[in-house]
Amino acid sequence: MATLPRPKGRFSLVLLDEGEYYIDDNSAVYFPPTETNPQRLDSASRPFQIKGRLYVCSLSVVFEPQDLSTPIYRFPYKTTLRVGTLRSHPDSVVISSSQVIEMRQNGKNTPYHFREFSAEHLFELKYATSADTFLANLSTLQQLSRSQDRFEVDIQVREMIAARERQLVFDPSWLVSLSERPLFDQLAARVQPLVEMPGRVVVTGSRVYFQPLHRVDASPVERWAL
Repeated sequence: MATLPRPKGRFSLVLLDEGEYYIDDNSAVYFPPTETNPQRLDSASRPFQIKGRLYVCSLSVVFEPQDLSTPIYRFPYKTTLRVGTLRSHPDSVVISSSQVIEMRQNGKNTPYHFREFSAEHLFELKYATSADTFLANLSTLQQLSRSQDRFEVDIQVREMIAARERQLVFDPSWLVSLSERPLFDQLAARVQPLVEMPGRVVVTGSRVYFQPLHRVDASPVERWAL
């Protein structure tokens, strides 16, 4: 069954650092800390909820709110003290960080706002099919950020991406015509200025299709007529 197109969001690979990889994402709710009790995690001290999407990348975690008036929040691993979960809520993610980078408020490309603010940031994953894998990747990447061996870090990050790529199967429901048959089906990457997107390319007698590994754009597949 085909997946419905996702509404175009503000998250983009160009928001990441040079050489940073996008690993995983999941729908989530953010319970931001208050200025008065930034370390408390009980529900009484977290009255606000922000719906959005949580992106795990190789150098940071990014949260993209659905509400355009709320900025995108980026948490670099280099300023993250720890990541974990609440025992009472296995689908929760807790990020203890001393810095938050705010980006693209109101959908505008304005200078980033760097907030030096030590706090516990609480997220709840929604519709997670593999919350354990999501949390394991996040924890591993945060630990790797402490390593001085950049070559070894790059190898492990690429292994994570390769594991995701091996699970990617082209969805035949995206073929325009029922008469089309795949003649070529292979892992590939679409290269654009500043961005390289891994995915799967399929060639039929009529069209070329590219299904990205990650759903960054509104459409889950791109196609070009031959």
